[in-house]
Amino acid sequence: MTEVLSIKNHLRNLFPSLSMDEIIQLESLGESFISHKGDLVVKQDDVCKGVLILINGKACIKVEKDNKDNIVQFLKPGDTFYTHEAFIGLPNNSSCSCMETSLLYFLPVKNLKAYSAENPKFLINVMNLASKEAELFQQRATNLVALPVKFRFIESLLTLIKKFGEEKADHLFVPIKRDEIGSYINASKASLSRVVTELENSKIIQTSRKGIKVFNQQALLDA
Repeated sequence: MTEVLSIKNHLRNLFPSLSMDEIIQLESLGESFISHKGDLVVKQDDVCKGVLILINGKACIKVEKDNKDNIVQFLKPGDTFYTHEAFIGLPNNSSCSCMETSLLYFLPVKNLKAYSAENPKFLINVMNLASKEAELFQQRATNLVALPVKFRFIESLLTLIKKFGEEKADHLFVPIKRDEIGSYINASKASLSRVVTELENSKIIQTSRKGIKVFNQQALLDA
């Protein structure tokens, strides 16, 4: 029952113009499923089969280029992905894998398009979501070119604090590993190591195999 309520709540947040009856109908058009850590949920270049919503857990979007997987987005509960591909009718331009055991909701393309044709309010919401997803990819590409590694790392870590930050007694904990951020910002191991070492020596952060501790967020902003 908790999972059902959680899915409805996320759908209501994503499609605020729909009534509760319409949300219930929409939910019935899709299905929920569990994926475990490391599971490949979507494969790059495959035909897009539908929209996915992360209900709980953590996942990431990757793009394979030159035989290397680069993380392009970290997903938190409530995030949608592949709306753009499903709505426009494009192949998947990326892959998605779970970073921990996660619950996802899947809405097939045919149901997405049928419901959009019947409900103009839903169609507008879907178009907005598709546009936002496309903008995220474009914005990230621009930032990769415009900023040096140190600023890319700090900007990404601050974003991840907002998404995943857990308040502890004397620090904020981000359950994302340094190498995962390195992949996200497309930094070499040497460049990433220099930035992390500088911030650790300044007692601003501490990295581990589980994630990153941030002891002073203001100092991170000023670094």
